[in-house]
Amino acid sequence: MGNIYLVAVDESGKAHSGASIPIDGYLQVTEDIYNNIGRAFYIDGEWVIYERLSIAKSSDEPISVGDEITVTATLPADSPDSAVTFSVVFNGVLLSEPVEVAVSDGQAVQAYIFDKPGYYTVSASSTHHGGAATVIVVKEAEA
Repeated sequence: MGNIYLVAVDESGKAHSGASIPIDGYLQVTEDIYNNIGRAFYIDGEWVIYERLSIAKSSDEPISVGDEITVTATLPADSPDSAVTFSVVFNGVLLSEPVEVAVSDGQAVQAYIFDKPGYYTVSASSTHHGGAATVIVVKEAEA
């Protein structure tokens, strides 16, 4: 199909930088579609933006090292997704491979036990509903 050419223009009108973008496989979209790329699908000639999944934890209070906490991802009604992927980041490092959990009654639940104090970010994502994250604060176990 070819390329589309874009240039940046300064206040005097001079073009000072540019980009050539191949348009094969691209569609021109609205700002709403662009802002929802992770949840926007082009189906049968129509754009569909799926609602975001939500995430919740079994306690908003800090937990102690060795305590269990569950994280629940809830998908919107009539979701086409059958699984949610969970991952955990600690100190900027992914702790392990992401875990895929089956959806049951619109929810996927994952339990965690942490062995160090600190801040853990648990993320959940699904194919059509994007992702969400929550932070779990873990403190030293009380003696």
